[in-house]
Amino acid sequence: MTRSASILAVGVLSLGALSACGGGGSVEDFCDSYLSLEDLQGQNISGFGDALNDLSDASPDEIKDDVDTLNSAYDDVASTLEDAGVDPENFDPSNPDASGLDREALEGLQQDVEAIGSEDVEQANQNIQDYATENCDGSSS
Repeated sequence: MTRSASILAVGVLSLGALSACGGGGSVEDFCDSYLSLEDLQGQNISGFGDALNDLSDASPDEIKDDVDTLNSAYDDVASTLEDAGVDPENFDPSNPDASGLDREALEGLQQDVEAIGSEDVEQANQNIQDYATENCDGSSS
């Protein structure tokens, strides 16, 4: 695996770790969605994205901006895959070279994954985890 593909694989795999990591949702709905998201660790990118969308829909106003920040970062990764003709549901982040992505698409994906590690996204993820710890019974955060 090339160096950039290795970095990419680590970055995309960290999407699952982020979960260990319209407003107006309720705390109860947020907690239900958050706990479902925790159960998806290690699942495909598509399933994780659907769960993030559900979490965004369920989020109360006080945490919605953070969830939307995380969701936006994920959406960028999924969009890059789709633009490159790769089905996010079948993408194997542990072997991005097998996906058929050309060098330009791999570089774009790497940039999107690096953005997930940005200060804003990491802070949003921490805020989500803290909120879940404070409000959700059964959260492993």
